Amino acid sequence: MATASVPRARSGDAIHLLILGLGLAVIILAAETGSEAGLLLAVTMFCSVLIAFAAVAASRNADVSFFLLVPSVMSAFQNVYLSPFAHEIPQSALQVVIITNFIYSLLLLFTLAGIRTTGFDPRQQRAARVTLGVLVVIVLFGTALMLVSGNNIVGALASARNLVAPMLFFLLGYYATAFVDFHYYLRLVVSLGWVVLAFAIVEYLVPDFWPAIGLHHLWELKGIAVTENSLLPRNFYASEQIEAGTFIRRMAGPFADPVNFGTFLFALLMVAWFLRSRVLFLASIVASVLVVSKGALLGLLAFGTVWARKFRSAFEFVLVGVVTVAAGLYFYAFTQSSSTGSTTAHINGLIAAFVELPRHPLGRGFGGTGVLAGLFADEAAEGGSAIVESGLGSVIGQLGIPGLIGYIVFFAMIIRSVHRIQDVRVYVLGMSLALAFILNAAFNEVALSPNSCAIYFIVLGLIVASSDEARGGGAAGARALAFPSSVR
Repeated sequence: MATASVPRARSGDAIHLLILGLGLAVIILAAETGSEAGLLLAVTMFCSVLIAFAAVAASRNADVSFFLLVPSVMSAFQNVYLSPFAHEIPQSALQVVIITNFIYSLLLLFTLAGIRTTGFDPRQQRAARVTLGVLVVIVLFGTALMLVSGNNIVGALASARNLVAPMLFFLLGYYATAFVDFHYYLRLVVSLGWVVLAFAIVEYLVPDFWPAIGLHHLWELKGIAVTENSLLPRNFYASEQIEAGTFIRRMAGPFADPVNFGTFLFALLMVAWFLRSRVLFLASIVASVLVVSKGALLGLLAFGTVWARKFRSAFEFVLVGVVTVAAGLYFYAFTQSSSTGSTTAHINGLIAAFVELPRHPLGRGFGGTGVLAGLFADEAAEGGSAIVESGLGSVIGQLGIPGLIGYIVFFAMIIRSVHRIQDVRVYVLGMSLALAFILNAAFNEVALSPNSCAIYFIVLGLIVASSDEARGGGAAGARALAFPSSVR
């Protein structure tokens, strides 16, 4: 599938990183003033400057990989740079700051899509057409139901952001293919990964790090409880007890959220495997253990199965499958015997979605169910719904059968496209990311968050776009997936 690579000029990433830092500083200062107009102006200027650089770089045949990484950088360090100022930021301003990465991603998508579609055969955009169709249906249907149901508008917007995030980042990767060296983008992910892991070591080994920078103020502003003694969010501690009453302190990384961090770690692990970075691969596994990440564990099981299918014999593949099932069952039995109920809550949230589906076949609209709906609702957050902690459950609860069908179509398209890829390592990378996300999202609502899913779907978008273009005879796809011999 891949042929000779066409070199792309780098776009001055050091300068862009400086602009990113200055822009975030201006946004924080604007948020502290409490002026919504000033904050919106700061966010608009920040996004406009970065996107203008991206547009110029793309039009001049320079690589724009850094601009694809920006949402992941903001997601990784958002709680770090906001915590010291949380006690001075109004709650309404905080909500705007939190979605800056989403706003930026949306605008960058429009920019790259507009540039790319000039002179590009629409018949080659198979996956984009499918994804756009699903996205439009979800937005219109979820909004209409939200208005009919009278759900809290802030909770509805927060829920809608999560439900459309996979499609948004997939399209962002898809339309960025013509302007991105795939290998270089992955190397930037690796660089981010090393910085994130270094930070994680510091926050994990320094007991008072998070209280010292004021994380508890930020969490209280978000409406999330912290433990009284440690001033840390409750999910900083694993639900499984090693000894009676003893809970493990989980590594949270700069995300200040073990769940988001664990999801990021699996994506980092897959990129490290693809680039043959053995040290980073092992470091990611060790960090996943310290995070006590069930999502990363599910991802590893999926990766092991896909890897064995492509790289080992049929007997070894069956053996790996048996070991995978056995490991999953053992972990489930362990959590049932030692957990305070976290695992059960995730499983029950998924089951509840199907139990409630006959009563609400069309769903409850954006903000009708889920953890985010509960955070922003006035009193009866979810109208008696038991659907919490499950991403797939959230889709079914809010969008019903139409939403479930839309998601099935979206992921079926991705899996089918990845199946067409001839390069075995690219196939394993894409299929592992897709299956790991599906498994994680089934039991974890946070998996849908932009903070968790950006890298997964940007990579999948880049891969699928190349598959579409190679199938249609385009040259950009072959260029995007042309790797140096060191990563074949």
